[in-house]
Amino acid sequence: MLSKSKETMMFKRFFLKVIPVTVLLLFCTNAYATVYFVSQQSTGSGTGLSYADRMGVGKHNGLSFEPGDTIYLVDKIVSKVIVPSSGKLNSPIIYKGDYPDHSGVIDRNGGDYGIYISQKDYIKIDGVEIVGFEKGAGIILSNGCDYITIINCKIHDGYNRGIHSTADVDGEWNSNVIIGGSAGNGNEIYNIGIDTAGMDVGLNRSKNIVVSYNHLYGKENNGIDGIMTENTYSAVFEYNKIHDHNYGAKGEDGIDIKNNSSDIIIRHNDIYNHTNQTGITVQNNSHDITIYDNYISNNKTGIAIFDHGIPIKHTPDGVEQENILISENTIYQNHLDGILVSEVGGDATNNVHIERNILSENGMKAQYSTSGVAIRIITGKSHKVLNNYFYKSRPYKNDYIQARYEVSDVDLNSNHYNWPSQVSKIYWDGNFRDLTTLKSKYSLEINGVENNTGYDANIIANDYKTNSISFDDSGIINSKTSMPPPVNIKVSSQ
Repeated sequence: MLSKSKETMMFKRFFLKVIPVTVLLLFCTNAYATVYFVSQQSTGSGTGLSYADRMGVGKHNGLSFEPGDTIYLVDKIVSKVIVPSSGKLNSPIIYKGDYPDHSGVIDRNGGDYGIYISQKDYIKIDGVEIVGFEKGAGIILSNGCDYITIINCKIHDGYNRGIHSTADVDGEWNSNVIIGGSAGNGNEIYNIGIDTAGMDVGLNRSKNIVVSYNHLYGKENNGIDGIMTENTYSAVFEYNKIHDHNYGAKGEDGIDIKNNSSDIIIRHNDIYNHTNQTGITVQNNSHDITIYDNYISNNKTGIAIFDHGIPIKHTPDGVEQENILISENTIYQNHLDGILVSEVGGDATNNVHIERNILSENGMKAQYSTSGVAIRIITGKSHKVLNNYFYKSRPYKNDYIQARYEVSDVDLNSNHYNWPSQVSKIYWDGNFRDLTTLKSKYSLEINGVENNTGYDANIIANDYKTNSISFDDSGIINSKTSMPPPVNIKVSSQ
């Protein structure tokens, strides 16, 4: 019988020798991963284990693959690629299109989808070119896909969606999707859609999404949305270049957040040349949106918040929460309005905060020269317009801020203005009925010189209920912050 000390020593030896091997096996999950080659038709033995023996698409679509496997799509493929298997954590199944001298191009020539992924997890698509799809998408994710990454792909000349994440009404939502994700890994998506039907990236019934570092643009009269969301929440759109989604006299938006989307951050994007529509639109019961540090130029309207109210998100006591923050953006040379807060036949839009933005030369396009302004607020309450910098506006009246109709409780605090003399800075008109409070604490700058004289003497209220306006001129703020010069405005890469 072994003594207790010898038993302890034998256990320690077993632990030190056997356990590390067990741990190593647990973490080396792709030790037996295989590289496959897939083309339109099988060649050689058709096993797919080498380029010479590559398997055909039809065979691939019916097989099962193991987590960690890499599948090269090579040469021209005209059939739909259906992803048949899931990977797992730390071992995704990877589809690549960059095999040397045999790059993969999926040309559907009128077929519906390029790559079809349904109810699969841990899939990575890297460097595949997809073209020629119709009435479908270049890449579609449907009904409960989780942990999908799409990088370095070129998707073009098809309709009606470049990348589409969606689910049936009763299906499980897609989640944890990365489209681009880091510098050097963005996708190029262009010439998508017909007329104004479609979008480069479409998200419906999706959550936990990152769309970043992508180049999304129209090239030959494709007037569709760059990014469009419906019923999507918890998403970040950043560092994208989005431009030129026009179709003749029609067009769509750079980014369109709609239909009950929420908790979305839009930041560090360059959005320009949507001359028939808007750089960024938030509409149709979408709420809790942050629009931060974007360059938005040469669109019809820079940012539009409107249509049927902005939340339908209720706290336990039933109070609606809108929560739209527009902060530190550079919004310039948009044809009509820099920022529009409005509604179209629905509830008023409330609680929009417009803070620390630079607005320059908005509303100066000839056809809008009698109507465009830097900021237009048509409906709603509890808005804040704080610490913004205004430069030259439209030549007709050079209004910087207009508030109209049923607007109330607007806080205008410490905005900085640089305007020519004898023009209106803030203008109130229309048939408003509930304009009860206009907080008017200013640090005014006229041509760069501070003018702290109380509320703005050039405020115009030409409604018959002028007496309903009350000015709160207590505590006038004497800001010494210098207005940044216009030369700091970045010019988009057009």
